[in-house]
Amino acid sequence: MRLVARLGGYLGRKNDPPPGHQLMWHDYSYLQLMCEGFSLSGG
Repeated sequence: MRLVARLGGYLGRKNDPPPGHQLMWHDYSYLQLMCEGFSLSGG
């Protein structure tokens, strides 16, 4: 979960709250686009 959140700039410092649902939704969409682009490129 934190790996996906890091795509959006979540730093995960000791005092940071957990990533919110909006950040996770945005970053998951970005991850899906990257995977789709990778598969379309023949990788």
